[in-house]
Amino acid sequence: MVDLGSLIYISVKPIFKIYLIIGCGYYLGKTNVIDTIARRKISTVIMMVLFPCLILKNLISYISIDDLKDIGIIILVSTVLYCVGLSGAAAIAVLTKPVGWMGGCLSTGLFINISDLPIAYLQSLSGILFTADQVNKGTAYIVIFTAFQMVVQFNLGGFKLTSLDFKERIEDDVEMQCPSSSKSDGVAEHTITISADRKQSIPKMIWQGVLFFVDNTKNLVSITIIVGFVLCLIPWTKALFVSANVSMKTAPDGEPPLSFLMDFVSYISQACVPLGLLMVGSTISSLTFDGSCRILPPLLTGVMRLCILPIIGVLVVHGMSHAGWFNSDNILQFVCCIVWGLPNATILVYLTAMSQPLSDNEMGSKSYDSEAQIDGSSTRKGDGGDLQMNYLALTYLFQYIALVLSLPILVTFIVKHELHL
Repeated sequence: MVDLGSLIYISVKPIFKIYLIIGCGYYLGKTNVIDTIARRKISTVIMMVLFPCLILKNLISYISIDDLKDIGIIILVSTVLYCVGLSGAAAIAVLTKPVGWMGGCLSTGLFINISDLPIAYLQSLSGILFTADQVNKGTAYIVIFTAFQMVVQFNLGGFKLTSLDFKERIEDDVEMQCPSSSKSDGVAEHTITISADRKQSIPKMIWQGVLFFVDNTKNLVSITIIVGFVLCLIPWTKALFVSANVSMKTAPDGEPPLSFLMDFVSYISQACVPLGLLMVGSTISSLTFDGSCRILPPLLTGVMRLCILPIIGVLVVHGMSHAGWFNSDNILQFVCCIVWGLPNATILVYLTAMSQPLSDNEMGSKSYDSEAQIDGSSTRKGDGGDLQMNYLALTYLFQYIALVLSLPILVTFIVKHELHL
């Protein structure tokens, strides 16, 4: 059993590695080495090459048909996590009433840094608290958590929450552009057709929801997740890439026939996590705070994410462990606990930037830089975009500073009182 002093050191040590990488990204962003275009291109490389390779490597290598129960546990824990997080964010939004940031406040209850940060932290514990195989399997579990979050973010439309903060302004702009005579002429027609629209609205909405879900499954990461699960859950396809408990002819070197593909994805996926953390630092460096927003909503969001949710998560996982759900699988129980203590993901910056309406000058300008809009490194004065970015800047500031204490405390408690290592 690890003594308390050593455990505290082991829990804190990975945070410094993560902070140093994020700090490098922050410096590169501030010095404009990783500028707007570079952030977009590196993010594209991560999402189109590195992250799919990381998914395939961990799913095929460490997930099999025997892990279906573990996948079900992960989906259940994720569902409870998002429901509790969204409820907490809704309570904060109601109590503090952050004008212009209601949708953004709600989105902080859903979107957490559930890929780069926990993987980097878990990999730092290899050979210390867990074996290399346990860490690799834990990484595969985190990939499943990430896959479920992507379903919530994109397939179920969670990304639209940030657009709620700009909906009122967009409607006002449309109303100002519509002539008053056109409004009066359209009242009668609108009254006649509204009843018919309501009658067909429910089936139409269901069908549109299905199409929306399927359409958002076409992105490369979603396709990779589906392919990865198909390959890893069928023993004979899994045996083509890694050793499995089925009869399969091997290559002349004694390895599985397609092991060279696993060598490729294993090698190239090593760059995914460091680059992802560099992007976290670079993205944070692009945010500014000019004092136009209130401190209380981001502060309470940080308290909820890093103080309250970890307590709830430990209680939930403890109950599941007491019921015998984990079957002494320490790494699964560990991962299911630490996901409750993670800060918000920087994807909120991109979603907020893409939701911002164009100002009058930008609507009439032919030289508008769409890259800047998507990246969010330059927000627009006077159109409501600065306020949302300022709230996000405070949110990240509070959470990533507090993380150096909150995550090691959570890990120490889990290892000592839940895993008894």
